[in-house]
Amino acid sequence: MSADHSFTATNVFDSSAAVSLSGNSLQIVNEPAESVLVIKIIDNQITATPPKVTAKVPSEAKTGEMFDVSAIADADGAPALSYSWGFSEGITQTGRKVSHTYTTPGMYEIRLTAPGVDGVPFAKTFTVKVEGTLKAYPNLQDNRRFRDPADQ
Repeated sequence: MSADHSFTATNVFDSSAAVSLSGNSLQIVNEPAESVLVIKIIDNQITATPPKVTAKVPSEAKTGEMFDVSAIADADGAPALSYSWGFSEGITQTGRKVSHTYTTPGMYEIRLTAPGVDGVPFAKTFTVKVEGTLKAYPNLQDNRRFRDPADQ
């Protein structure tokens, strides 16, 4: 370990477990020889940063029509651990790419949060304008947003 850097080490799955760095050695106490540990070593001289995320979110959508939102972290930055999308009517979805539908016209906010491995999340809010009227069909089955493949 370099003299001009200080490091900390933690057990990823059990933060109370004793893990310490001393010189060039990692010390693990009271672990069976056959156990597997995931140790996170942090260089304290490097500032924690959020992931650099590029998101694709439409600025406009039509009432009752599904649209996609997607995001990806820049490969040269801190990795994103997950992607959480918050839609302003209370719906939350998780995934790099998700689909959503608004059933009434208006201005809506979509919040993307992507926690990073450094413990600092990326967060951004997008606005989408939804216009049009929701089409109602005489056959009740045709009004559903999700179609069960068994119904086909």
